[in-house]
Amino acid sequence: MAGVGLVGLWRAVAGAWPARAEGSGPATRVLAALLALALAGGVGREVWAAGVTYFKDFRLSQPRQNYSLSLEMARVIDAYSGEAFAISRPHFYDGNAVRMLLTRRDPAAWHDLVAPAADAPPLDGSLDRVLVIVHPEDTATQEALRRAYPRGVFVEHRDDEDIAAFWAFYGEAQRAR
Repeated sequence: MAGVGLVGLWRAVAGAWPARAEGSGPATRVLAALLALALAGGVGREVWAAGVTYFKDFRLSQPRQNYSLSLEMARVIDAYSGEAFAISRPHFYDGNAVRMLLTRRDPAAWHDLVAPAADAPPLDGSLDRVLVIVHPEDTATQEALRRAYPRGVFVEHRDDEDIAAFWAFYGEAQRAR
């Protein structure tokens, strides 16, 4: 469909050009070459403008320059072999995007919690090892994790602007030896 306009343009230009009995002459070939160059130049300019708009302007207009929080969370979850949880807060991340970006783990094999309960994993201390992804401002969950897994460690993950994007808590249960 996009080429219909070009065919019409070609016919109009070729119809206005004096016809020769022996077929298309050098002038027609020059005209065709000029039209092809103009078309290629226009397409090239459009590709360049679309690329700048999509890959630069759009990215820079997004919060945190469109840092892929879901991709980074999926990488952390994929790299962990035990039970994994993510504690969401309003507008923190998209759990479906995290599921889609997992490459090594079954998308259903991690737990997406709105708020953790004290009497259920991960806060009840029943797991030997646990990974919990927490928002940097969710101090209540951070404190609850410290109580449940005193030997646990928080690892901060920063975005492209060097702002804390999320914390990954690695907890290990304290068992009597």
